[in-house]
Amino acid sequence: MREMAERTTGIIILLLLALLALSCSSEALPGTEDLEEVVGSEVKEESVVEYEGALGTLTETNTTYKNGSSATSYALEDYELLYEDGVLTCGIYTLLPGDGTYECAYQESYTGDLGGLTLCVTLLPDGTESYTVSLEGYEATWHGEGVLYATNDSGAYTLTLGDGSYTYSSSLASVSLTLSLNAFYLDDSNEVSFTPAGDDDYSSLTISLDGGDEAAVTDSWEAYFSFEDDSSEEEHSITLRLYDKEGDEIKLYDSEGNEVSGYTLSLASGDVYSYTAELCFYPAKYLGIVLSEDVSGLNPFDDISSWTGGFTVYVNGEETSDGVTSLSASSGDTLRIKLQESLAFPVVKFSTLPVQEVTELPKLGESPDKAITSLNGIFTGNSTLTSLPEDLLSENTQLTDLSYAFSGCTALTELPSLECLSLVTDMSYAFSGCTSLAKLSSDLFSGNTKVTSFKGTFKDCTALAYVPEGLFDSNAKVTDFSYLFSGCTSLSWMPSDLFQECTMVLTFAYAFQDCGLLSAVPSGFFSSNTRVQDFSYVFHKCYSLTYVPEDLFLKNTYARSFMYAFYYCSASSLDLKLYIGSSLVEYASYFSTGASNAVVVYLQVTDTTSYSTFTSAGVNVEIPETWPE
Repeated sequence: MREMAERTTGIIILLLLALLALSCSSEALPGTEDLEEVVGSEVKEESVVEYEGALGTLTETNTTYKNGSSATSYALEDYELLYEDGVLTCGIYTLLPGDGTYECAYQESYTGDLGGLTLCVTLLPDGTESYTVSLEGYEATWHGEGVLYATNDSGAYTLTLGDGSYTYSSSLASVSLTLSLNAFYLDDSNEVSFTPAGDDDYSSLTISLDGGDEAAVTDSWEAYFSFEDDSSEEEHSITLRLYDKEGDEIKLYDSEGNEVSGYTLSLASGDVYSYTAELCFYPAKYLGIVLSEDVSGLNPFDDISSWTGGFTVYVNGEETSDGVTSLSASSGDTLRIKLQESLAFPVVKFSTLPVQEVTELPKLGESPDKAITSLNGIFTGNSTLTSLPEDLLSENTQLTDLSYAFSGCTALTELPSLECLSLVTDMSYAFSGCTSLAKLSSDLFSGNTKVTSFKGTFKDCTALAYVPEGLFDSNAKVTDFSYLFSGCTSLSWMPSDLFQECTMVLTFAYAFQDCGLLSAVPSGFFSSNTRVQDFSYVFHKCYSLTYVPEDLFLKNTYARSFMYAFYYCSASSLDLKLYIGSSLVEYASYFSTGASNAVVVYLQVTDTTSYSTFTSAGVNVEIPETWPE
């Protein structure tokens, strides 16, 4: 019995040891710390915030976990970001998220004999960079191309940046100016009076010149200053001009009330000068015209009763005692109407005046300080107007509508600068019917970046022989080019990239209708205008057209109408074979009626409306095996 008991005990001990070994080999249950880790990795709440900036949309993700901890992460499409110690970087740039936007900037430090210099470079949303310079004891400004200007009471210096350091040299000359700006006006007795300058009407600025380069300017006044630098070996001459906040030049006058073209300072090389200048300013309120024929009892305004102030009339510089309603003048006389400060005057309709030349135009509107937004019809139909000054519209920078402004000015040979009209959206028929207009400036529309319609802008300009390159390079928002050069019977050449930047265009209908001397259409002419829907009448009655590239409409995949597109294009050597990139064409009647040779269009598929539309128009349709890229 005893042996049996011992054997049983041994077996039990062996079984217990086996069970203990099995329990050790299985996966252990998590302890307290492990349980907290498992629970803590579960997300309790997550929020996303987006910021807009120069590199695109920055996404911030804020995550809260069930154990109460939180984390923040950032993402920016196409870029790798690094977020350490609360600082977010993208390459060399530091990103600083704010109220819906983020700033993108980096700093560089340079050593030099004038002290430590810090250059902060900020990347702007349009992709350009803005520079801020810090140099203790100096007013420092970025000049460009690694060059800075630094000035203080002891002199002016040019700094050139290198690899971590800079070198400097003394500028040839500098000048310190203190300006007081006094308002000038004529009192009731026609005497010159002034409004004394107040505490806020003074400005201190420093100009430094370096080897004839443009002046570096540091000013503390809110107005805008520009300088012209005419350099020579011995001295610099600077003409000071003043502009208001809208960029319009302020007229300068001497103490007698005579207009001054500028305030000139002569600077000897290497010296520093201090000046105090007292200048008077007064916005131009003159209307100047040159008459094209004799007049008697002239009333140049539609409704003289709408004038609320006085005015003085000068003929050839001499004040006349005649009233405006009874004025007599001869052909070629210069008529100048001077408006008083309190005057509220209407827009003058030059179409009703026998005008040969407009020499001055005031800021138009209900009052001298309220500009109008439209010149619609102001010169329309004037057949005697031959000349306009380059700065005719410089006082009217708030204009948004120039439609029909110079329409029908048949004697006008040149156009005034439109660069100052940055707010204009409508140029419809602006110069239509200007039959003496033979040439255009390539930068005519360079400042009109908001224009959406050039409909009929040069329609029936029968003297216009060619279109300059770059004419529409700044007009990316245009949607309507219909009737653009319709009726330009002398037009014979166009640049291939004329519409390259105009990717929003929807219609070219009638754009070159009746351009009888146009002999060729450049390859890729409409390749950038992929949104165009309407090409109807586009080259209607272009009798001299001998070359049209096969890829002309290849990229215009949204085109719906080609009605009359080449109607009566009847030159014997014209061989019309065209790839039609759109399968949406619904209208192609009279596509090429009158063509001397057979017309072929290439389509991508046969089971579309486009196929039946073109075949019903008498056009041969082919489905090529390969399609050009």
